[in-house]
Amino acid sequence: MCTREAFEKLKEVVDIIGTTSEKRRAELMFEPDGPNMTPEQRIKELQELSTYEVPSSWKLPILVNDEDHATALKTSLPATVFNKIEEDLNDMSPTTWSTLCYGWKAGITTLSSNRDALNRVRRSIAKHRGDDDLIIGPEVWTFAPARNLVGDFYVKDRSLVPESWKSKPKLKSCVQE
Repeated sequence: MCTREAFEKLKEVVDIIGTTSEKRRAELMFEPDGPNMTPEQRIKELQELSTYEVPSSWKLPILVNDEDHATALKTSLPATVFNKIEEDLNDMSPTTWSTLCYGWKAGITTLSSNRDALNRVRRSIAKHRGDDDLIIGPEVWTFAPARNLVGDFYVKDRSLVPESWKSKPKLKSCVQE
């Protein structure tokens, strides 16, 4: 399962910096309406394109969940606690926030290299939960390296983007009009 926000970010990254092979692997893993293939056929082709072993137990394609995860999480926490946590984290990327909320609400482990985001969530929970020791936050397995592959370069007013940047296809793809 993958949140819509994480899936859209994956598509953006693969579109900007992905090789032909990486783009195909993303299609095989995520595109339910893409190639009319069985999960076994997807795994076989994915293995042919991969350096490492692809587990035959993978359930492909990975489903994309469109639920509003923050709203779903809000229903399971005291409103005052959730609102304060959400306010503390209002500058967190939609991808990170939706992923952490989904894992937290579903009670499943989230895989992430974003230790900073996890630490911010934990600090906010500790600060706002009061005496409620049952509010422990999402379970996250973090791994290295933590890096942003494309960057979050978004400009609403394209007139603010230097002309020299507009001519570079890589950056041009990152700008939202």
